[in-house]
Amino acid sequence: LFEAHDPALVQKCMGDKEWRFQSHRILHPLDCYVLGYCIANSRQSWQLNVSHCSINGECVKLLTMVENGRAFDYIKTLELLRNDKLGDEGAILLGKMLRKNKVLTSLGLYNCGISPKGLNEVCNALGENTTLTSLDLSWNKFDDQSITSLVQLLTNNQRLENLKLWLCGLDDDIIGSLAKGLQCCRLKKLDLRYNPFTTRGIDRLSCVFKKHPTLKKEMVQFSLGQPYMGP
Repeated sequence: LFEAHDPALVQKCMGDKEWRFQSHRILHPLDCYVLGYCIANSRQSWQLNVSHCSINGECVKLLTMVENGRAFDYIKTLELLRNDKLGDEGAILLGKMLRKNKVLTSLGLYNCGISPKGLNEVCNALGENTTLTSLDLSWNKFDDQSITSLVQLLTNNQRLENLKLWLCGLDDDIIGSLAKGLQCCRLKKLDLRYNPFTTRGIDRLSCVFKKHPTLKKEMVQFSLGQPYMGP
């Protein structure tokens, strides 16, 4: 389909159904470009699971070049778990493209080598999203600025139900900032395992659980004082 360079043919062959693509093999930049071409010209919703595929910033950059980044408009679920070469370059480009997405319901960026700078861009972009229900930002590093952007996301998006933030370096002060955002959201599940906050952070969260309409303490995962032992 790509070699034919006929968008009408792509749309005709792929029909009017939702598509699902899953791969756990290495995807090179050209592979991503071809995939983006099919997504953009199918004009249908896609569920993408490209976890552990060595996706990097160059791959995302090529995706943004396909039909002016139109491929991102049709992605309904995007799992990029364990692509530790994605980094800030890929996260920042991804954030810019997701600003236009109106159908995204699930995003997984677990262990993607993203620093606070990249997380800040992703959270700012998703702050304009009102369809997201599940978000996994685990094993990426937060700081005060990026957690503020996450809090804004939680405030704006009242459909987000599942949030995973384990192994994100969340200390007592960052947990205190997060607690303020939790008061305004509609979360039902929250994963905070393997973060360095202490009982002081838990006390701040407990005040939220007592009054929160949907997020109860039994639906929050902690691992206070337990070291991370691997995947």
